[in-house]
Order: sequence, then structure tokens, then C-alpha cells
Amino acid sequence: MKANKANLKEAIKNHAKTTIAKRAETKLVKDVRKSAGSSVIEVVSEYTSISKYFRGVCLGDWSDADHELRIFKALGQDGSTRGGVFVPPILSNEVIELLKEKSVLRTMPGVRQVVVADKMQYNTVTDAPTISWGSENTAITEDTTLAFGRETLETKKAVCLYKMSRELLANANVSIDGLIRQELADELGLEEDKVFLEGTGGVKPLGIYYNPRIVSTDLSAAIAVDNLKDMLYNIRILQSEVTGWVMHPRTVNDLCQKKDAEGRYIFGAGPGEANLSTLWGLPLRQTTQLPITMRPASAESYVVAGRWSDLLIGEGEGMRIDTSTEADTAFAADQVWLRLVRYVGCLLRHPESFGVIKGIQAG
Repeated sequence: MKANKANLKEAIKNHAKTTIAKRAETKLVKDVRKSAGSSVIEVVSEYTSISKYFRGVCLGDWSDADHELRIFKALGQDGSTRGGVFVPPILSNEVIELLKEKSVLRTMPGVRQVVVADKMQYNTVTDAPTISWGSENTAITEDTTLAFGRETLETKKAVCLYKMSRELLANANVSIDGLIRQELADELGLEEDKVFLEGTGGVKPLGIYYNPRIVSTDLSAAIAVDNLKDMLYNIRILQSEVTGWVMHPRTVNDLCQKKDAEGRYIFGAGPGEANLSTLWGLPLRQTTQLPITMRPASAESYVVAGRWSDLLIGEGEGMRIDTSTEADTAFAADQVWLRLVRYVGCLLRHPESFGVIKGIQAG
């Protein structure tokens, strides 16, 4: 009997999680009387507040948060929880959607995002077949060069620690909701760009810069237009095409000031083009997560070019958010700390489709 009750409780809990995950927003149904003897059903959308949810979880204050409290209880949690808190997908998914807007690399054309439980393997051709020619009635030359390989997309654990004042959380309202969502997405987006660009492998994904199979050039000088054209050529002769660029704003600024022999600006010369957004019709994105020092020498940066449809971003299902008012210095500072945990990874299906021009000095 007890076992049946436990199974029933678990089934109800799982159903609540699934229902919340599928809804973009929670609906409440009200019976509204139009006139005597008749009625209609009105469906009312109810906004779910991330700040009110955290205020209830962290501070135990569920005032004006009946809707959030119902979700909290529907997930089988109770008011004694102060450590690991299951954040419903209706909230965490909104942060993830904002993250996609904040991450520069995710916005590159053709980048693919896939859900990966832990690891996912992709078959690749490591050596192409050899074509031979022969005359009539001659034996066909055997081709033994065709070889297949396998690449693994593995997610890694990414952690973001966000600190906020108790006063901010205690005064939860719609504007603060947007601030918290935006701050969480900003932190995650910046860190993702950094690791997708320069992850060293191991506990981190292997980023583009350190992938040994990409096309790489070391200038040890200021960037020139011909350097960009050479990279387009070097990737093209490997049977690929560049579909976009990623640079630090300093490098973009240097390009904006390039002039031809007549003193006319080469890039960004048209109306409203004070800042570059394309190079020869290809999208150009800027990020400060791409450094301007030690790449590879002091005060040197780099540029990334590539066919971005060959970049795969793997995401583990969901996001975990832990909260604490007592960890480390949180108690002394009267703060609420949120720790976001996600599992994410990246893979270049064809590394030869990407190139890095490094050693770029200020112009």
C-alpha cells in the first residue's frame, strides 16, 4: 500500500514537471458569469516571476507570489529548501533563450545546437577516395585511401555564480525580473563565447583557437586587408567557404580606419556604416571575450573566420540553479548567491573549415 502511494506521488510529481516544461506560460481557468443561467470559460495568462520565485525560495517570503508557490509545491519542494533548488523549465528556459541572444558565437550563420545527454558521436571522412583512370579492358586500380573517423561531442559542466543583494530580491517586481534574467544570461553568454573560442579541452570544451587542425597564421603585425583575403583563400583551397568573421572591437576599429591610395575608407564608408557589421557581405561579429593580449604575444589578438554551420553546440537538458544566503561571504555581505549549472560543449565537424589569424597588433 505504501509502495503504491509512493509511486502515485512520484507519478504526479513527474506529470507536474512535464506539464510545466511544455507550457510557455501557465494558464488559469476562471468561470465568468455572463448572465443568469449562462456562463463562459475565460483563459487568463499568468506571468511567472523569476524574482518572486527566488525570493520565496531564498527568503521564505511568498507574499504576492501565490502562482510561484503553487509551481514550487507542484515540483515536490518545500520551504525548508535552501541549497539545491529545482528551477522549473518555465523560468530556466527564458534565461536560456536570452543566452542565445547574448552569445556572439550562437548568432553566427548556420551554427547548430543539439541536445546531448552526455556524449554524441559523429562519423567523418578522414581521407577522401582516390580517383584513377584507365583504358578499355584494363584492371581498375584498387583504392585503399578512403578512411572514416569519428568525432565526439561531449558536454562539460559550466558554472556561473551570480550575487545579488537581499534588498533587490525582497523588492521583486517586473523590472527586477528583467534585470535578473538579463544578468544571468549575460554571465552565461560571455563565458560560453570565451570557452567556445579558447577552451583548452579537459574539463572545458576544446575551443576554436586551440584546435590543432584549423588553418592558422601568425602575423606579429597590424592587420592588413590582404591578410583577410589570404585567409579566405586558404580555407577555400581546402574545399570550404567562409560564412562569417569574429573579432575583438579593437581589430574592427583598425579595419574601419583602413584607407585606399586616394585616402578613402575601404570599409564602413557608406551611410550608417561607422561600425562594421559585414566584410565583403559576410557577417562580422564583435566580442571582448576574444582577448587583445597573449595571442600569442603581449598586446596581440586574433581573428576567427569559418564556415559556421560546421560548429555544433551541444546542450545538456535543463539548468540547475542553487541558492544560498550563507555561502562564503554571502552572510556577511547580506547577499543572495545564485549558482547556475549547465552542461554544454562544442565540436568542429570539419576543423579545416575554420581559420585563425593570430598575432594581430594594434594598428
